[in-house]
Amino acid sequence: MIIIAAICFVFGAALGSRHRVFVLIPAGIVAFGAVAGVAFVDHFSIWRLLLTELISLTALQMGYLAAAGVALAVMKPSEQKDTTGIAAKAQRLS
Repeated sequence: MIIIAAICFVFGAALGSRHRVFVLIPAGIVAFGAVAGVAFVDHFSIWRLLLTELISLTALQMGYLAAAGVALAVMKPSEQKDTTGIAAKAQRLS
């Protein structure tokens, strides 16, 4: 279970460094199917399967957030996108 969570965390980090948050939907579906396949081969009980699915999807999201946070921290302020327009309005006011 820990190995599956670590793999999902790494995949989430890889996705978080390059893609937007909407990529987590298909990635979660693929992870769900992969974990279900592993659980079927290893004869997991239904409760262990659900727990493993929950942990793997949580690890995928945590990896995405960690990589997105690192990318945001490393990025220069001039490279950051201002999607709200606050910076442009502040420059016009001053």
